[in-house]
Amino acid sequence: TNISVQRDGTSVKATISGTTTNLLEQSLAMTFTEVTEQDATYYLANQRINERDAIRFRIRIQPLDSSQAFDLEFTRQYY
Repeated sequence: TNISVQRDGTSVKATISGTTTNLLEQSLAMTFTEVTEQDATYYLANQRINERDAIRFRIRIQPLDSSQAFDLEFTRQYY
């Protein structure tokens, strides 16, 4: 998983946390690592995927310069 946080086209540092849940309702916490390259900051996390599974992602994004947090939820089907 790769998350980049931007405001007005400029990279913004953030605190990112999240979980993944498979079809059997098995949940795992995601650990994000911050990567900075030149003017870009992004956050990477690995997750285990079994063949032919649908994974639900729930990610909370808290920009460091904001009191507002954002929730991102999506499901990805793996074949």
